[in-house]
Amino acid sequence: YDYSASDDPDRARDIEIARFLNTATFGATASEIFEFPGNLTKETASDWVASQLNETATSHRAYLRKRVNTRMTSPRDQFIPDHPCDKGSRWRSYTFTKHDGHQWWYQTGRNIGLKGDGPYVITFAGHARTTVDEFPWKKHWLNIGFDQSKEYDVKCTHDYQKVEEWIGGNYFLKNDYGRTCQAILNPPIYFDLTKTTLPNPVVPLPALGEGLELIDTHILESAGQHFILANGLEDDVCSMLPDVHDETEPPIFGQMPDGTWLQFDPHVDVEENTVENPLPDGGGMRSLITNEISQCSNVRRNMFNEHGCVLSHEPTSCAGTYNTRSIPITLNADSIDAIYKITGLYLYIVYSIPLTGDDPDAAIPSPCKPGQHSRWQFNPASDCQGESAQFTLTTLDPATETAIRNLIENTKDWNPVVFDTYTPSEGLTCHPDDMDILGRVNLLSSDGTQCYIRTHPDNYNIFDMTDCTHPENPCGFTSWRNPIVRKKEGGQPIYFNYRAVDQPFWDSSRHHLKKIGRLTDTVMFRDLSNEMRLDEVAKYFGGLQSSGGESVVVCGSRNEVSNDPSLGSLFGLEIWNHDNSGAVLNGASVRENVFFAIALHAKDQLRQRVAWALSQIVVVVPDQVESGWIQSENFLHFYDTFVEHAFGSYRDILKEITYSPMMAENLSFLNSKSGGYLFETQGKYAFADENFSREIMQLFSIGLILLNDDGTEKVDENGIPIAAYTNDEIMSMARIFTGFVPPSLRGNTEEAMGIFRNALDETVIDPVYHDRFPKHDLTGGYIGDGYPLCVDLPDKMFLRKGAVYRLLGNTREPQAFEDSPYIYDDGSSRVMALDETSMLRKELCKDVNETGSCTYPMTVTLSSNLNCTGQECDADELRVIQVGSVFYEYWRPACVEQVFFNDAIAIKHGRGSIRTVICANPKLAHASETCVTNRKKWTKIAVRYLKYNYDTERVKYATGQDRCARDGWNQGHFHYMYDIDKFKLGFQWTDSSCKIRMKVDMFGLVSIVHRSSDADVNVRNDNNNYFKVYWDGDYPKNDLNGSCGSACTPLDDGGCLCDVTVSEVAVFTSLPSSDEEVLSNLYIGAFDPTAYDDGTYTTEVNGDIIAYHKNGVLSSSTIFEVTDKFGRVRLLKNSKETVGVVGSPEISFRSVPDFISLINEEAAARDVIYEVDAMLDHLFYHDNTAPFIAKRLIQHFTTSNPDPSYVKAVVTAFRTGKYESIGSGQYGDLSAAIAAVLLEPDALSVVLDADPFHGSVREPLMK
Repeated sequence: YDYSASDDPDRARDIEIARFLNTATFGATASEIFEFPGNLTKETASDWVASQLNETATSHRAYLRKRVNTRMTSPRDQFIPDHPCDKGSRWRSYTFTKHDGHQWWYQTGRNIGLKGDGPYVITFAGHARTTVDEFPWKKHWLNIGFDQSKEYDVKCTHDYQKVEEWIGGNYFLKNDYGRTCQAILNPPIYFDLTKTTLPNPVVPLPALGEGLELIDTHILESAGQHFILANGLEDDVCSMLPDVHDETEPPIFGQMPDGTWLQFDPHVDVEENTVENPLPDGGGMRSLITNEISQCSNVRRNMFNEHGCVLSHEPTSCAGTYNTRSIPITLNADSIDAIYKITGLYLYIVYSIPLTGDDPDAAIPSPCKPGQHSRWQFNPASDCQGESAQFTLTTLDPATETAIRNLIENTKDWNPVVFDTYTPSEGLTCHPDDMDILGRVNLLSSDGTQCYIRTHPDNYNIFDMTDCTHPENPCGFTSWRNPIVRKKEGGQPIYFNYRAVDQPFWDSSRHHLKKIGRLTDTVMFRDLSNEMRLDEVAKYFGGLQSSGGESVVVCGSRNEVSNDPSLGSLFGLEIWNHDNSGAVLNGASVRENVFFAIALHAKDQLRQRVAWALSQIVVVVPDQVESGWIQSENFLHFYDTFVEHAFGSYRDILKEITYSPMMAENLSFLNSKSGGYLFETQGKYAFADENFSREIMQLFSIGLILLNDDGTEKVDENGIPIAAYTNDEIMSMARIFTGFVPPSLRGNTEEAMGIFRNALDETVIDPVYHDRFPKHDLTGGYIGDGYPLCVDLPDKMFLRKGAVYRLLGNTREPQAFEDSPYIYDDGSSRVMALDETSMLRKELCKDVNETGSCTYPMTVTLSSNLNCTGQECDADELRVIQVGSVFYEYWRPACVEQVFFNDAIAIKHGRGSIRTVICANPKLAHASETCVTNRKKWTKIAVRYLKYNYDTERVKYATGQDRCARDGWNQGHFHYMYDIDKFKLGFQWTDSSCKIRMKVDMFGLVSIVHRSSDADVNVRNDNNNYFKVYWDGDYPKNDLNGSCGSACTPLDDGGCLCDVTVSEVAVFTSLPSSDEEVLSNLYIGAFDPTAYDDGTYTTEVNGDIIAYHKNGVLSSSTIFEVTDKFGRVRLLKNSKETVGVVGSPEISFRSVPDFISLINEEAAARDVIYEVDAMLDHLFYHDNTAPFIAKRLIQHFTTSNPDPSYVKAVVTAFRTGKYESIGSGQYGDLSAAIAAVLLEPDALSVVLDADPFHGSVREPLMK
């Protein structure tokens, strides 16, 4: 087919070049077409693409921040005003500004006065502003003159912008009648120092053109009246001026050599705090000189900025905020009232709910029922017997009475108001006649001194009832008689007597109320609802305490540059600022202005065009973000993700958007909590938020339908397109995105009116919120497949090759995991300090400066195995260690635990609180040693090994036994720990075996049950933490006739409860023949064989496969090293573990790996990060990602209906990371993919323009 753009060769050339540039940029200009080298060919187009790849990236956030120079007269949370002697400080020659008419601080009015007998000194708020011969009333028919005995209020108009900022411009104040506004002429600044004394020294300003320049000359009326100090000023007078300007203080004046008077016009000081150059003290000095009005600017260290973090030795350094999540809050009348006063939320202690709720005839389950939750009150025995009895004792069969009494008295719930019991999964040995009729239960204690009264399970719970106060509330209350509102207004803000409410609402409305906890319970700050977790609440309860001083780790944020006052004031970052000199404030307008300016003028046109395309694939909708209408910096920071990685790896984009608070809010997984957490804290059965898990698959990575490499859809045998995932996968992935919480607010970033959330810095992981159970993937496996088992870690991995240490500075608070916050502040806490002779210490203090002091690198990865020294030789695991004056935290490598394992040992929490027993793997360091004496009278009391290394230390079971033996004790069961602070206690080893069982529901999903009456709620018999397993055949089924077969026990909910055992076999008994054979049969990863002791493994090579044999024999311990199709080197263990039902081994499935420990105190942010990384890798390397992203990129650049061969070429570039000479050679390289999009014949050929099926919706074209 013959087709040309034009019969005129020159015009045809221009059209073809313009066509190409219109595709690759935001439009071609005549000069760009003229400068294009030669005619358009693939070679010249490729050269242009290569040159664009080398252009410096233009940051949208940096563009904004450089052009922020709004007036700021007092310090605020986010910024402070600049200093008169700073480079870029602004000065003016007229007296009054718009801000003078809009001051918030002058309580009695904003008044102008006159002093002297002439010339007169005009004062504002009592401070001299200028000298005039006569008061400058503007001529007016109502002109009444100026009464020197009075002061005139300037608060006379809502339209404050009528104030004209130039000499002779209008300025308004109320006249003598006090009713109407009258204009005065804005006077020039002048003083005669022989007659007027100024409170601040006069700044000696340089001459115009010699360090002082005119600025804003484009404003015609004020041209020549705005000045900027070009180079700063070094003069003794500078040190005599206030450190920070405050509008309540006298103004500062300066004088030029020719006698011209100017007033300092303070503007916002936006400081540089980039990743490459963080603030030296984290913004501590700014906070110090403003009496902590201005917040610390230090950015929390994270995976995106840690390569630029430095250890500050500035004495004013600030470290930001401590972890607020673990602030303990005791729920009582005082704390509830405080939260109400801070947040305005309607919190109540509810009582007097009838045992049956709203229905007096309703039958409630017997406490004998398996899994039943019951609540009890302790009353004196006299309340249940005798003449003054308020309750009637229940007549029970002796077996039933004994069973219930034992359940109550063996419950370790120390709440003094009410206590809860949970009936074991096997139930109680109650008489059959009592099972159905026993609901109300009142019985005496075994010693006869107390009466146990069964009560409603919500009595003395604390609820947030705010949802019941709205006009259309779910509780059925009308506005005029709403008892919840009336109680607050009547001064009864705490207790809510249900019986006093004249209508039933509890059963229908209970699920709308947010449970906080029980009266007198201690909860963590994290357990409060999202609406309560404000910085103000944290401060009230002792949180947000900054650590500072020397040895603080300071970090910055990408493109957090300083402003450049010489560029003028185009934008504002201070939402409360009422005087912005024409600056754009509205968030959407700011974002649009920045985008258009860069799209029109930036040199990196291709990068910006790619960023735009990526932003249309990975979308944040402003309307879905709280600050969408008003903020700009956070949006531009998010957009910079695409600018930054436009020519990098798509994997980096997936990771950044996953941790972005903007995306988390946009797709509603910010503060998302696991179903297990909600059940544990609120008794609710709920699912994790699914929005992001759905969109990251559907829109951001693999799409809805499986694709071939040419972009065509895969179909089944019936010709129906095959779905890429199902709702099961959405729910599984959603559980990964729990526990993402916003970072604390900080300074030096955009202010937002009424929005108390940091939507700019990366989200923080709260492991307590995170789902702790296994997640299946999209390809018939688990997210944890391919990762090594934690039980296979080399002994003392903290001294092995690959061990990672991260610098904490002068704080002991880690980021990898968390302990009680009291640990970090308590002077008696035991810390593990490395010995001077320690090889590990020498690695961490490897670089020594000229003074002989350690330089303490941010991150240290051991390159070889080390020998232990001193305490290290007795440790199984390290957490935080001290090296000189600083601390490091140890990050063990990523590994997984099998959730089913043999020979489990029970561990119990040292505080002995309710439901704290869980099964632990004795091969892992999951608990502390528990040493008890052989003498019977002491068997209920345990102590720690006297020479333990540090508080919160964990050891393996065998290590605990050995330590206790050294002190002449045994490791065993205990009731409580002796002589140790509660906050130092964690889980302790017992000597009791622990049975791990599984529940199987009617769909074959499995949940884990640890057999114990005090089991943790998430592994209790009534838990609903089900997950998918891959059965080898059929699974146990409840036939609803009370049978689950011979090996399992039927459950009332239709499921089966089974005992299980785990077996292991070697997969290969001879060396495999190919990489693919290994990759398709092995699921368990392995650690680097060189991290083990020399001689542990011997090597055998078979083609491309390297086998590492333990003890020289091919076995289940053999490790195979292979390379997958993406070029990744994989280490896989020659092992398969199978979970089988005891008594029916044919009922089985492959063992299930999990990144997150089921032991709640072992759940660590580090492991959540590992799990998220594994999930992102799973999506990134999924076979569908390359064709899906390739097709989307083509559609955003060239054509909506690309030919399959075109798609395949882009897919190949994405997979190989190369397109001809362009690209890194790494899978997922976007520069290679974009080169293919633009340089393939389908993109360059003008012939296709004549094809009616070729084309697309035009992307932004602005030039």
